[in-house]
Amino acid sequence: MMRSLKTLATTLTAILALSPLTAFAGTPVDVKVEGMSCGACVKKVNDELAKLTDVEAGTVKVMLKGEHATLTLKNNDASSLQAVKDAVVKAGYKVAKIDVLTPGTKTTEKAAKVN
Repeated sequence: MMRSLKTLATTLTAILALSPLTAFAGTPVDVKVEGMSCGACVKKVNDELAKLTDVEAGTVKVMLKGEHATLTLKNNDASSLQAVKDAVVKAGYKVAKIDVLTPGTKTTEKAAKVN
């Protein structure tokens, strides 16, 4: 029994060491928000996005300049993207587009369609 636990621990350690860290990271997205004009607007959007269970804690950053928000989704699926859109609308603003970014970079991998 003890030997099998040591083997399992060694195997898991090797897998983790050889796996890129991004395999365990979520999906970064950039949300173009229309209608923000002040710091209170930024706070409203930030507060609604931060409430989402689909968003990794501490990753929401809303910027007035450029009217956009960045955050990391736990899952890159249609329901998570829709939850982001719904949160922005609940805050009183409109989502122009959501870009799914390549983890670790600032380049757009694809634009997500959210109606």
